[in-house]
Formats: sequence, C-alpha cells, structure tokens
Amino acid sequence: MLSNESESEGGVAVVGSSNADLVNFVSKLPKSGESIQSLDFEQQFGGKGANQAMCIAKISSPNAKLVFVGAVGSDEYGKQMIENFKSNRFQNVENNVRMINNSVTGQASICVEKSSGNNIIVLVGGANMLITEEMINHSWEDIKQCKVLVCQNEIPLNVSYYALKKAKEEGLITIWNTAPAINLLNLSNELKDICNYVDYLIPNEHEAAILIGEDDSSLSFNNDQEIERSCKVLFDKLHVNNIIITLGEKGCAAYYLDEEKNDHVFKFVPAEKVENVVDSTGAGDAWVGSFAYFLSCEIPVIDSMNLSNFIAGITVQYKGAQLSYNALNSKTVLEKFEL
Repeated sequence: MLSNESESEGGVAVVGSSNADLVNFVSKLPKSGESIQSLDFEQQFGGKGANQAMCIAKISSPNAKLVFVGAVGSDEYGKQMIENFKSNRFQNVENNVRMINNSVTGQASICVEKSSGNNIIVLVGGANMLITEEMINHSWEDIKQCKVLVCQNEIPLNVSYYALKKAKEEGLITIWNTAPAINLLNLSNELKDICNYVDYLIPNEHEAAILIGEDDSSLSFNNDQEIERSCKVLFDKLHVNNIIITLGEKGCAAYYLDEEKNDHVFKFVPAEKVENVVDSTGAGDAWVGSFAYFLSCEIPVIDSMNLSNFIAGITVQYKGAQLSYNALNSKTVLEKFEL
C-alpha cells in the first residue's frame, strides 16, 4: 500500500544518465536538410536515468530511499546537476554521482513541436559514457538497501549488464528500460544473456521491433489483438518474464507473469485522454520511474501501470522533462486512487 510513511516504500536505485537538455520549441519538426527558426529556447535538467529518479523524488515520501548512480562532467552543467540532486533528496550524492575531470556533462539537443508536443532528440553521451562497473561497486551499499533497480541504455551496456546481474543476484526487482533501443539478439557473447537478469523489460512502441532486429512495420499496435501479438513476440524471442510496452497517448500493455494464476497473461491498460498536450519530453521516463516506485511499494503490476499512465499524463501538460515533474506530488497520487 502506498502511504506517506517510508516503511511502505521499498526504495528504488536508478543507474543511468544525466544530461543538460537544450530545448528548442518550434512550429514544426524540421525535415532532413531543412533549417527552421526556434520560437523559444530553454536549458533544463534531463537524462533518462536522472529523469526517472527525479520523478520518484516528486511522488515519494520525504524519507523514501532513492539512489541515483551516474556521472557528470567537471563543467558548469555538472556542478548544477549535483546541486539539483542534493536539493531533491537523492541519497548520498557525493558518493553515488561521480564528477569526471576533463569531461563534458551529457547533453540532449531537443526540438519540441509546439502544436503537438512531439519531439526529436539528439544525444551527446559525455560523462555518461565513462560510468564504470567500479562505480556500481562503490555505490553497492546504498543500492542493495533498495527493493527495485532500474537501468536504461544511455550509459555503457556492460555497466547496465553488471548492475542488473548484481541486483538480480542480490534479490532486487530489476527493470530495464531499453531506450535508446538496440538489437538484443545481436549482442556480444559477454552480454548476450543480459535478459536473464531482467524482471521487467520496458520499451515503447517505436523501440519494440528494434529489440528483436526488425523494422518498425513488423510490429503493430492499432488494436488489442495487434498489441497482444507484439507483446508475445517480444516474450517469445527475449525470454523476459514481464514485457511492458508503453504506447504513448494510448496507454500501455503487458504480457506478464500473473502470480495468482501462475501463468502469463496479457493486459492492455488504456490511458485517460489528455486534452492539452504541451510537451511529451520526459513522459516516458516519468512512466518508468513511477512504475519502479509503485512496484517498490508492492502495488500490483496492473495497478502500477494504471498509476504510471496517470503520472505520465500529468507531465505532458507542462514544458520540459524534469521541469514538468514539479506538477507531481504524492498527495496527487493518493487522492486520485484513494491509496
């Protein structure tokens, strides 16, 4: 049960990226070879890992365990991020977030179409690509106190592999948000069994086909039957117990292990319609972060998915990734679902 008491919150550790988001708001997204004028520009905090952790900070109680393991550059962006993490009660920041000398902080160049909120993003890895397995070991005393660990694909894959494997062996629930997507059927021998250490695999509808080495048209999501088939294809090829595909404004779907039935079942969880979409940047990260948090509170999978749809639906009504999370708080969730 979710409450304002940290005893009901198992804690979440996020291993991942942190970026300076350089955001241009435009009248339309540019085509190949096209130059357009920006309507507005903002600098914000971002990065998939940091976004997911920040969402958890906003919706959890003040004493909840929240660990973020990452790296920033020794530039002004990095210094600002360290202070941002501290002010949002990330645990033991000086130990868990490494400042890398002579490296730039990760950056994301983002174009947001004002009329739809749709976006395109180009990433510069920077310090994110210098995260090492040793940093996981250095933070392990904090990580192992948590119930759930989350990784993504904006840091070296061998580090995510190491963190997921170590967490799984420690008994944590492991979540892998496979974004940006890679072909999981074509990994090196050292990494090809990574899915053995993943409890929940979470791509979005655009990333799902890439994970199995196919183009976007091979999986479709136009109705329940197509969505179920796509979830089952990922399950059959990747052998992860719980497959969840996020579907943007449509909601999300899961082919997951129902422990009561002791069998895998499919479930589509629709999202409530949002009338005023301003910016979808960071909505997927809010979904993943909040889902990890709700699982840490031992909320059932489908209820957690429903809650995460609600959280993501709030964030798209505001500008920015972490900036939009300022609209979130634990009281909103408690009142909405009477938890």
